[in-house]
Parts: sequence; C-alpha cells; structure tokens
Amino acid sequence: TGASAGIGRATALALASEGAMLSIAGRDETALAELRNRIVATGGSVLGIVQCDLSGHDGIDTAADAVANAARPVEVLINNAGGGRPYSLDAPLQADEWEEAFNLNFAAARRLAEAALPGMRQARWGRIVTITGALALRRMNAATPAKAAIASWSRALSIQLAPEGITVNCVAPGRINTDQVLRRLSPSEESR
Repeated sequence: TGASAGIGRATALALASEGAMLSIAGRDETALAELRNRIVATGGSVLGIVQCDLSGHDGIDTAADAVANAARPVEVLINNAGGGRPYSLDAPLQADEWEEAFNLNFAAARRLAEAALPGMRQARWGRIVTITGALALRRMNAATPAKAAIASWSRALSIQLAPEGITVNCVAPGRINTDQVLRRLSPSEESR
C-alpha cells in the first residue's frame, strides 16, 4: 500500500528488482500506472493496481477484497500507507478526523493482514511488514495512538503466527527524503 510515492514506491521498485510479482495500491491511479509501466519496462511483473484511499471504510474494503480475491495468494504484504494528523489543544480534531487517522494508520493494515492470512497460513509461510513511525512525538498527532496500536497488535500477531512460518514486523524508518516530508514537515529550505 502507499505505492503511489515515497517509501511505498521505492519498496515496490526494490521488490520488483528482486523478481517479486506485485500488486500495488495507493490513492493516485496515475502514479500507480506510471510505476507499473516502469516496473514492466525493466522486466518486472505487476499483477494489478488497486486505487484506494485507506483513510475511509470504502477504500479499506476495496483493498481487503483485492487481497482476499487475488489470483495468487499474497506471500508478502507491505502495509505502507499512513500519515500524520497533527493538532493542538486550541484546535482539537473532530471525531471523523480521529477515525480517518485510525483507519489509515491501524485499521487498513489490520484488515489487509487478515485478508492475506488464510493463504499464508495454508502455505505455512508469509511476511507481513508494516511501515510505522514514532510512537511518541513532541507534538500531538492523531496518528501516534494508531501507530502504537499497530505495533502492539503486530507484536501479538507475530507471537501467534511464528509457529506457522509467518513473520510480522513493524519498521519505523525515521525521516526519509520523500515528497511528503519535503511538503509537510520541512516545507522551507530553512526547516530542512
């Protein structure tokens, strides 16, 4: 997920270079098509594109259905979609904004993992990797509790699935020079 740009795009390119057959998901269908074309042009394989916004229930359903109904069982799931939702005490978030942050940073990854697990369990092999972030920040952000939830859930899932040959890991990469970081976190040359 999140293959339209940044870490997700780089991950898709790296997996394709290793010979993985991919399905790529993200919000920007044009960017996904360009990524598919680049992978195919270099000899890689893209089985499908899933255009979806994982901040809402419909997008999560679309992605989970794509995983559950894939032509081949998913062997490696990279949950990369996520994003911050900063706020302050002077401008608290509304309930729908909290739900969006939780959907994007926890519920989507959980649902996609659950959709992929039947095939992984049958094969007695699988990899679930979730790209997370800092679990505690200096400023309030609605994504932070969701990131803590996905880390806790992933740990419990990893313990349960390890005997079946399935690993579950979270990776917190820190700051990466992506468009999102440049636009949102460091918009000026001075802040960079």
